[in-house]
Amino acid sequence: QIAAEADTVIYCGGNDPEQVARECYDRKTIELPDVQRKAVLKLAETRPDFVFVIVSSYTYSMPFTDKRPAAILWTNHAGPELGHAFAQTVFGVHNPAGRTPVTWYECDEDLADIKDYDIMKNKMTYRWFEGKALYPFGHGLSYTGFEYSNVNYEVKENEIIVSADIRNIGKCDGEEVVQVYYRPVSQRIRRPVKQLCGFRRISVRAGESVHVEISVPLRELEFYDVSRQRFCLESGEYEIMTGASSSDIRHSGTVSVTGEVIPPRDFTIETEAQYYDREKNTEIYIDPITCESHVRGRKWVNTLTYQNVCLDGVKEIAVKAAAVVSEKKIAVLIDDAKEPACELTIAASDGYTDFNEYTAEIDISGNHDITLSFGENVCVSLIRTIK
Repeated sequence: QIAAEADTVIYCGGNDPEQVARECYDRKTIELPDVQRKAVLKLAETRPDFVFVIVSSYTYSMPFTDKRPAAILWTNHAGPELGHAFAQTVFGVHNPAGRTPVTWYECDEDLADIKDYDIMKNKMTYRWFEGKALYPFGHGLSYTGFEYSNVNYEVKENEIIVSADIRNIGKCDGEEVVQVYYRPVSQRIRRPVKQLCGFRRISVRAGESVHVEISVPLRELEFYDVSRQRFCLESGEYEIMTGASSSDIRHSGTVSVTGEVIPPRDFTIETEAQYYDREKNTEIYIDPITCESHVRGRKWVNTLTYQNVCLDGVKEIAVKAAAVVSEKKIAVLIDDAKEPACELTIAASDGYTDFNEYTAEIDISGNHDITLSFGENVCVSLIRTIK
């Protein structure tokens, strides 16, 4: 009744950080608490001009469909001055310019299992997510807007200089966070759909423009090369994207970067199984005593793929492995072949770390992708080729 009669309605929700956002406590859903969800849905029907304030330790999904609040204002638990900061923002004394450092997802179904941390396989975070985020990484609105123009990219010896003119097209002074992302145009291995590599917060008076330059060190374009177990900058073309968030890209361009050409893998050097390029249904285990690692199959069919392996002059492939309970086989497949090039028979072992080396003949030349395919409870420790 009070809300219906009020000039303005501000609804505050969120969570108590000491009760439901602490160590050893995980949410079962990203939905709002039921009492808050019902309240804001009712307000959306009766007072669609209401302001929804969220004070929380984490993100939420929003229950709104067509009728959304006039504004949603989010903050983390900001201490005793939160009330003053909130009031100044709502009444326009302060023009907000915050940017969300995480992705806000639309629903629970967009999330992977809480115990599965493989963000690449599960396509999580802005780097890998292919769906439509509720609020993307880097998102944040204010009481004004900004236009981007004259965006340029210049490659220098150790950096890329991103320059742009940012114009405040609103009626009040404000701050913009200019964000720069990148992705390799051609990808030898799977890389993120985009990755933040630079940003700059600037103040721009209403109606004015500011020229901004952002230096992106070339090391920001490096990735971890598992074949040599170190970071490297790969030569090639890179798309550089500039905008106001990870999804609000205002301009993009392509630059050519000189770095390394990654050589074929040399498996004549014994390689730990964990340094794969792709996997399916496996887990990496590390022995707490010896600190040695191995890869263990968890399901009926498990695979490990190693890309661009040099097989010139190779006569045998050797794998150090263990098979718990009963004898198992490891099939060695080349590239996209359905039939194995060879098979290794792994004898039943006394445990997950009772490793022995097994070899099989192989007669293939050139550079190829090698896939090891094996069953449940097969453990693979090392792989090498023999000339």
